[in-house]
Amino acid sequence: MISEKDKSQISSRGSNLEKVKKQIEDFKKGFPYLKIEKAASVGDGIIQLNTTQKEEAISFY
Repeated sequence: MISEKDKSQISSRGSNLEKVKKQIEDFKKGFPYLKIEKAASVGDGIIQLNTTQKEEAISFY
């Protein structure tokens, strides 16, 4: 399931292969529903990016 290229990328990011495998299994199994307390807003669950941060995020896509 995880190719050698994937393993190399995981390692280069400083991530742990076993943790990544666990995360994949968690997504396959699904997650329990959460009780939502309130809507998120900027400063309370949402981070507002400055121009530099926006450009950096956009560069990933």
